[in-house]
Amino acid sequence: MILRICGIAILCLGLIGCNGFKLRGYTNKPAYLNKIYISPCEPYEPLQRKLRENLKYLNISVIDAPQENVTRLELSRSTTSEQVLAYSSSGEAQRFKLTFSVAYTLIIPEKPPLRKQQTVTRFSELNRSNNMLLSNDSQEQIIKQELLDATVAELIRQIMIRPAAKESSSSSSNSADNNPC
Repeated sequence: MILRICGIAILCLGLIGCNGFKLRGYTNKPAYLNKIYISPCEPYEPLQRKLRENLKYLNISVIDAPQENVTRLELSRSTTSEQVLAYSSSGEAQRFKLTFSVAYTLIIPEKPPLRKQQTVTRFSELNRSNNMLLSNDSQEQIIKQELLDATVAELIRQIMIRPAAKESSSSSSNSADNNPC
């Protein structure tokens, strides 16, 4: 009986402590993102395919040809690199750092051009075992897909807040590194 009362008390205290918790909710998209053109237009490239899918989910129209007064997102070729972090006792590479990176420039019509190129980089560590070769390949593909998903999510977050952050940082010089967070 005492355990039951203590359990209920702990549960109630936990719920009271979570009073300020709220889900992130819906983010209002800026007006400049009603339509967007992605340059170069390569809809079958994995990064652009995922980016277009996520933009459609946010009700942002992705057009296939450049138009006047439409926001343009210029992407560089995405890069994946691998760095050895540790070797096994037999001298074979065992632990790696996978890095996925893409550079972009967001050009918004009727605003001063933000020609400064920004880069989004995500990385993860990967362990490889010589005894499980098939497992290593599937694990690497899963990690690469997760890195792609995380890069696209961060890219969308940055293009949704970057110009507003630039405008506010130009009016007040509180932020030394122009980081919107």
